[in-house]
Amino acid sequence: LIEDICQAFGAEINGKKVGTFGIASATSFYPSKPLSTCGDAGMVFTNEEEIAKKVRILKEHGQTKAYYYEYNGVNARIDEIHSAILLVKFSYFEKELALRQKKAEYYFQLLKDIPEISLFKIKKNYLPSYSLFTVKAKKRDQLKEYLEKHGIYTGIYYPLPLHLQPVYKHLNFTNGMLPVTEKLSKEVISLPFFPYIEEKEIEYVVEKIKNFLVFNRLCLIQFLAFSLIEIEKKTKKGVGDAGRKGEVARNYPGCLCGLAWCFG
Repeated sequence: LIEDICQAFGAEINGKKVGTFGIASATSFYPSKPLSTCGDAGMVFTNEEEIAKKVRILKEHGQTKAYYYEYNGVNARIDEIHSAILLVKFSYFEKELALRQKKAEYYFQLLKDIPEISLFKIKKNYLPSYSLFTVKAKKRDQLKEYLEKHGIYTGIYYPLPLHLQPVYKHLNFTNGMLPVTEKLSKEVISLPFFPYIEEKEIEYVVEKIKNFLVFNRLCLIQFLAFSLIEIEKKTKKGVGDAGRKGEVARNYPGCLCGLAWCFG
């Protein structure tokens, strides 16, 4: 087992840190990650000496000794500035991890009763590191636009699934091949989140989400009311019982679906 813990550094499963289950693991210290520096950096963890030796060689252009290359490697050396930043930040990483968990819980508390927002479920004995705070939202793109108009930046990870990226076009992947993945890519949205976000800032984000959803409910109710009025007008023009039934059959189910969306 080789673990990718880029989004989960610091997380635990049954009291055991992720990254310690397999023969090796890798993480990123990019600024958006739980433990981060001021640019690109990363680390490989292993207790296997042969793996450690090979990684050291590959990160130095494949050199086994000075100017002697046995492998095709890369320049993956971390510089001293990034290292110094990480050493300082690691000293209070556990504090920041606890803050992330506290702020995530506050988001959960404020969002749990909003039917248009779906929260991810945390399994028993799992402790996330909350690299991001991501939810599923109806009308995701409109919500994102609305929030940004009110000074709230959000992210989408990721808007285009991996199998639909242009680089893999030659593999003939098409829409519909991974329906769950594709559906999620149209619904997920990451809300503002970092260890030092204040509760009043979280409250502001949730307030604007609620405002957006209430506005959309009212617009839909207004549209449905107008539709029902139009149906009633047409039925009063003497179209006969058969015509009246046909008009209702064509329009009424859509109105019911709309009301169901409004009220969850």
